[in-house]
Amino acid sequence: MSVTLVGDGIENPANAVTMIHAASMFEAGCCFRDTKGIVQSNSSLESVEVITSSEVQARHARVIACDNLPRAKAVYGFAAGKDFALMVGNERRGLSHEFTEIATDYVEIPMQSPRSIA
Repeated sequence: MSVTLVGDGIENPANAVTMIHAASMFEAGCCFRDTKGIVQSNSSLESVEVITSSEVQARHARVIACDNLPRAKAVYGFAAGKDFALMVGNERRGLSHEFTEIATDYVEIPMQSPRSIA
């Protein structure tokens, strides 16, 4: 099983650290497309891998974009499988066009859970 959480253009170092810890909880890898320079400017992130879109594609046949894109399905009930990359985007702008284009699947986290809809 190979699962990787990929942060695309994350600006806040605390968010990057939280992503690393979340990935670790699920025994997944975590890497970043570091367009904001947070890896180089923060000693707590110096061992973090920086990755490109082509490297994500080379490692995973299934690449899931998590963003509120028009073609995105609700994450509830989505079965990702055992080998995939989950890409999450910048805090303000979401995923870059480059990373959105390599996705094989699109999911979003709805504002309401299915249980809250009566």
